[in-house]
Formats: sequence, C-alpha cells, structure tokens
Amino acid sequence: MEMDLADNTTDVIGSVLAQLGGSGPSEVTGESGGGAVSVTMQGMQRVVSVRIAEAARDDSQMLEDLVAAAVNDALAKGRASAQRAAMGLFQQLSQE
Repeated sequence: MEMDLADNTTDVIGSVLAQLGGSGPSEVTGESGGGAVSVTMQGMQRVVSVRIAEAARDDSQMLEDLVAAAVNDALAKGRASAQRAAMGLFQQLSQE
C-alpha cells in the first residue's frame, strides 16, 4: 500500500515537473501592441520565439517597449501556469 502511494506520488510530481520544464504543454505567448509583438515562452521562462509585425519595426523606441511588454506578459502567464500546475499537484497528493 505504501509503495503504491509512493509510486503514484512520484508519477504525479514527474508529470508536473515535465510540464514546468518545457516538455509538456506549458507554452505561453505574451503579446503587446494589439498583437504587434508576441513572445512565446516554454517551461521555466525559456523564450522560444519572438514575432514582430512589419508595422512595429519603424520606431525603435516603441519596438523596445513592445518587446519588453510582451516578455512581461509571457512571464506573467508562465507564472500563472506554474501556479495552476502546483495547485493540481497539491490536489492530487491530498486525494491520496
């Protein structure tokens, strides 16, 4: 009985860690400027792509602000995703 609980707990923790590490569906995209700039992050704050619309490329100061805002938006979404995963882990463990 204790071994089953330990095995199940290990499986649940492994699943959450895999998602947080980027091998699961924990990809988030932050946007700014109405979608003029988007930054996609995976796992624990790893940037995997940056997209900049043609119209946003003319003004470097505005572009810098839009990129910073998009990164911050993606980071916030990543933190929210990690919190949801942690809550799911706690809920699963409390049901054991």
